[in-house]
Amino acid sequence: MTCDSSCRSFLSTFRHTDLVRTWSSYNALERAASKCEICKLCMRRVASYYEPETLGDSSKDREIRVKCEKGRLTLECEISPSIHVPMSARDLRIATIGSLTPAKDILEQANNWLWRCTTRHGECRIEPRLAEMHIRMLPKRLIDLMHHDSVVIIDCRDWIANNTLSLDELGQYCTLSYRWGETPHDCVLKESFDMLLEMPLESMPQVFKDAFTVARGIGIRFIWIDALCIVQSTAGNDKDWLEEGYRMGTIYANSTCTIAATCSLHANHGFLALAEGEFSGAGYRTDAAPADPNQANSSEYFRIVSEAPLNERGWVMQERALSRRVIHFTEQGLFWECCVQKASDRHGDFDGGNDRGPCRHKESLLSVSRARQTRHLCPVEWFHFIKQYSWAKFTYPQDRLIALSSVARAIQPIIRSEYLVGLWRNDLIRGLEWHCFHPETGLRTANVPTWSWASVTSRIEFTSLQINPLTTKLVEILDVEI
Repeated sequence: MTCDSSCRSFLSTFRHTDLVRTWSSYNALERAASKCEICKLCMRRVASYYEPETLGDSSKDREIRVKCEKGRLTLECEISPSIHVPMSARDLRIATIGSLTPAKDILEQANNWLWRCTTRHGECRIEPRLAEMHIRMLPKRLIDLMHHDSVVIIDCRDWIANNTLSLDELGQYCTLSYRWGETPHDCVLKESFDMLLEMPLESMPQVFKDAFTVARGIGIRFIWIDALCIVQSTAGNDKDWLEEGYRMGTIYANSTCTIAATCSLHANHGFLALAEGEFSGAGYRTDAAPADPNQANSSEYFRIVSEAPLNERGWVMQERALSRRVIHFTEQGLFWECCVQKASDRHGDFDGGNDRGPCRHKESLLSVSRARQTRHLCPVEWFHFIKQYSWAKFTYPQDRLIALSSVARAIQPIIRSEYLVGLWRNDLIRGLEWHCFHPETGLRTANVPTWSWASVTSRIEFTSLQINPLTTKLVEILDVEI
């Protein structure tokens, strides 16, 4: 089912005119509802307020219309003009983008998790609130999913300046975490534009198409994907990348949800078919207890999610650490991760207490959102994170500190110390106690002091993770100069 052209214009017109949409009668609305999701939504709302025999009386036409007053949508019917049926712009948006999404049980599970988190998990709410967001906290560009056969990239600042949409509405977006692969995408954004840029949907790699389907399925109109929202460097012009690359942590931290193509090997390797194949025989759970407590633990989560090819990438570690919510699409089904809980479509909720088990050092991937809420971060967690981070792969080694800087900025108010190229001044002695696993293969990183682990590209280990933390310090830091 699709939406007709009049209904598709709802979201772009109701702020600029009182009269939004009319139907000559309930019978006309009923006929339209058989082909349009928005008409179907309106029909159900009207039917809930009037008796069926009254609505079905075709002796004369009674116009039905949607009106907007001071940003509030209402349905009115000439049967009884005094009755105003309340409507929601969000309902209209979900009906519109939902009509472009195939019906999939797997997306229903994702929707259940997202609904539970946004309605019950106070710890997962964004700080500051979206209503208080400044324009600089928005991505520079977003992808508008209100179109069926094309991909429309918009300039957020232009849309706000022209009153096309508000800051709050553009702030409701999701992000994609995926592996590029060896071959560059043909559809990458190659130059800047004004207002919007349209590309054919068929030119998109399968991972992007799958992400569009998921975003629509969970009722989110906008999505951010780096290849389409950051101008990719051409002829040495990397100005846009330098501006937006340093902001990627903020972009992921402020997104409603991150879609992780965990089982995809590259952009042309879709993830929905793989995840849905396992999911189809598993059923789904919302608040159910784990099916098998002996399996539903952090060890399994680490094996399936953290050891997946996607999470070998350095940029992805930043994306996962800073995202408030992540839906992982794996060959073993769906996995959920937010500030409060982890869950699986097969096992239900994971016991958070299991994070303190034997694999604690493996699954201590920093959740910045959780740390913000508890206002606590064990110093050793940073060393665990850096150890795991040093194993991550980067196409360009110089990106290691760029990607890490967003995580450091996010937790600096908790650490309350000066950040020094991958270390913290108030824990610098332990931070200097690192060594390489394979020093002969570790290349030096330019413009990084040799005392920092970030000066080498090989895997590192911290001695401080292996000795008694109460060991007496025999040195002190007099000064640091970078």
